[in-house]
Amino acid sequence: MVAIDLASMLVENFDGMQVWTPGIGASYNEATNRQLATSVVPYLRILSDSPLARFQSMLKTWIALQRAKPAVVHAHSPYAYRSLCHYQKIVPFRSIVHIQIETDPETLRWCFKIPPDLVIACAEFLVPSIDKALRMVGARKTKIVVCQNSVETTRFIPGDRSIARNKLAMKHDALVLLMLANLSPHKGQATIIQAVRHLRDQGHPAAVYMAGVEREGTGYKEELEILARTLQVRESVHFLGFRRDTELLLQAADFFVLPSEHEGLPLSILEAQAVKIPVLAAPTAGIPEVIEHGVTGYIIPAKDSSGYANMIAELTKSPSQITRVVDHAYRRVVSEHSRSNYSRRIAEIYCDVLGNASHTR
Repeated sequence: MVAIDLASMLVENFDGMQVWTPGIGASYNEATNRQLATSVVPYLRILSDSPLARFQSMLKTWIALQRAKPAVVHAHSPYAYRSLCHYQKIVPFRSIVHIQIETDPETLRWCFKIPPDLVIACAEFLVPSIDKALRMVGARKTKIVVCQNSVETTRFIPGDRSIARNKLAMKHDALVLLMLANLSPHKGQATIIQAVRHLRDQGHPAAVYMAGVEREGTGYKEELEILARTLQVRESVHFLGFRRDTELLLQAADFFVLPSEHEGLPLSILEAQAVKIPVLAAPTAGIPEVIEHGVTGYIIPAKDSSGYANMIAELTKSPSQITRVVDHAYRRVVSEHSRSNYSRRIAEIYCDVLGNASHTR
């Protein structure tokens, strides 16, 4: 989504902007829905164990690059960069790698075997591992810049909670906790289900709504359902699947929760802050860069289900504290994470990598 948002924002500024996806799926559909020039290029299949798949990937990717003749390739994962970097020898282009989630230096070293021209980190915490990997491959000329994620503040805006709940057919007699995350053990859905039980025991009926899909196919959703039944809160746990109305879900929520153990700089937190919903999240990765405890949100250990429940119970007794925190977070996200500032920064990076502005208009 970061890649597609960037292409949407900058398509009018740079000639020949294209979006490549490795297959047909949600990303391809989103890009085509926005009427971006979108192609399926199976570049990632070069990492396959199958010799035939690797050959087909090399041939199709080479043909796509010959046709596009890109000035800059902006790869939105280190693996995407690794699969494309070798073609620079026959189809010269400048290269940018965007790192959105923590990756160990050894893996990055493998991905950076041919060093990129520039690496964009979505958060400060990523810089040490990126720097270490670049030093391991002797990449003295590669620049690292930090460009924190942005939020579409014209879409994610404060709204009337009651109206939003009516539109979503949500009950009005319980606290609504919202998670926007893929269903995966490291995201912490189990922690919030346990917190719902703690809240019930404290006399605070609550329901958790989880928007996201299970990508690994490991049966984690079934595990969460069993946990909810065991804790006798199954009727208060709602699995929403993939959703496009996340701004409405946020407007309907009392609290946004993300007890994740592995992250980058989550867009969902910025979106919640833009909607003026209090955020409770774990001190993971880049999260402390946008949440200052008690100032712009609340930091609670990832597996501390009682900690989440206790903080929510405390906040329900202090509406003025909630107002102060969400107002502070809102002002910060609007001033520091606006989409216009973000697109301007990326445009400057492109021009810097190109060495001139000849590809802009």
